[in-house]
Amino acid sequence: MSFISLLLKPKFVIVTSPSAKAPVLDQKYIGSHVPLCDLTIFAGATPPPAAYIGWLIAADYDAYDIGHALTKADFSGRCILISSVELPSRSLILRELSTAFDQIEFSLWDAADASTLAASLCHSLIAPRSRQETSAQTDA
Repeated sequence: MSFISLLLKPKFVIVTSPSAKAPVLDQKYIGSHVPLCDLTIFAGATPPPAAYIGWLIAADYDAYDIGHALTKADFSGRCILISSVELPSRSLILRELSTAFDQIEFSLWDAADASTLAASLCHSLIAPRSRQETSAQTDA
């Protein structure tokens, strides 16, 4: 058995709401679905995931609601926002969110690319650890 198979695989937490369908991702990358109303409690009580993922703008919440909930839980880490519409200025949106919630690292993905990007991100998070563990085994 390889050590790579023993690694804790990165998982995403999907922010949900009664009025918003969850972003489409491969299920193997999803650790939990958490309603926005429970996000502060969840984020404060669990180890941080690879990222929290939610819509930039949904029927009953937006990125600022996610940012406020995560900030209340003292979360510092990655939050990925998904948009299903063409945006005029991604950099402006990300700059405003980063200014409002400076401990959160925001990314903005197109809905059509979200599943592929999630897979790539998970693999990139695993790869550095795998190389470090292989080096440690070789050195031992």
